[in-house]
Amino acid sequence: MTEADLSISSLLSEAWETFQRRPGIAIAMWLVFFFFDSGGAGGGDEASLIESLLALVVLLVSGPIQGGYDYAMLRLLRGDDTVTFSDVFAGFQKFERLFLVFLIYMVAVVVGIVLLIVPGVIIALGLWPAFLLVMEDDDVGAIEALRGAWDLTNGYKGQLFVLAIVSIGLHLAGFIALGVGILIAGPVAQLAWISAYDELRSSEADGAQFAANALP
Repeated sequence: MTEADLSISSLLSEAWETFQRRPGIAIAMWLVFFFFDSGGAGGGDEASLIESLLALVVLLVSGPIQGGYDYAMLRLLRGDDTVTFSDVFAGFQKFERLFLVFLIYMVAVVVGIVLLIVPGVIIALGLWPAFLLVMEDDDVGAIEALRGAWDLTNGYKGQLFVLAIVSIGLHLAGFIALGVGILIAGPVAQLAWISAYDELRSSEADGAQFAANALP
């Protein structure tokens, strides 16, 4: 495998260029992603039943939403401007696999966090590409995608941790900027992760091609 370029400047530059090309759809899709990623809207004590039902819905659909959102952003990053808002829901076509990926991912991260936090961070950094692996390949199952994600990020978790810190900083800066800045910072931060995935996949493909060419 050739070395992937996960420098922050490179990832953010590509993310910003993609955002500038389609800012409206990038923001609209991110709002859907953010709603489910943050667990949905909260309410008062009297709304506990509604909150419980909402939490169940979020649990069921977060995997497909993340898969659809990530894949739509990946297409935009790769120059596909045929992407429409409805593509954020494309993950529902692979509901079972994406739900299973999300469930295993969350359980693994929570268990890792309970074990002194650091293992949870490592697991989160190592498995996040699994949703995109499912979306990109119709034949990849949930377990295979999780294993593939771990292999894909092998050797890069330190650089991905730096990206995570930068992403947190971008979100904080967005909230500080009267809250409105998050509509730019949020999508750009997510696009930086998509750029990292694309770079890892490109590096993997280049490495496989090199190995194939080296065979007698």
